Amino acid sequence: MRVVWLALEGQAFFLAFLGKYLKSLVNFKVTDLVLVLADGAQPL
Repeated sequence: MRVVWLALEGQAFFLAFLGKYLKSLVNFKVTDLVLVLADGAQPL
């Protein structure tokens, strides 16, 4: 029973980590895109 609990806890931790990673990745991409668009919008 304890092994199952540890496995579930590990999975929850992994999913939380994955979610946080994906979220930061998306945020980074969006920020990157906004910067590129802002750069392109400014007259050189």
